[in-house]
Amino acid sequence: SEGKMAGIHTKREIRFATKIDQPIRNIRTPRERLVTVKEGATLDQAQALIHKHRLERLLVVKDTFELAGLITVKDIQKAKIKNAQRRNFKSLGSN
Repeated sequence: SEGKMAGIHTKREIRFATKIDQPIRNIRTPRERLVTVKEGATLDQAQALIHKHRLERLLVVKDTFELAGLITVKDIQKAKIKNAQRRNFKSLGSN
């Protein structure tokens, strides 16, 4: 249906496709097999799914299964570094 994800097509599907002349719907990862996280999930929840399924990117979806965004491993790493820097800055300011 309109606006909802039907699947995802990545380099991995192309790399392992035996017949690349077939329609994308036959090659892509179908909606039922997508690994997703709902909008509002924590970074720890996203990271757990990324590690469990060995992903580089995690799809963020709305309750209606519309794509809301992507979280990458680098996004999580950057966010954790920023959080650590904030904690260090706060502790330095309290001395």
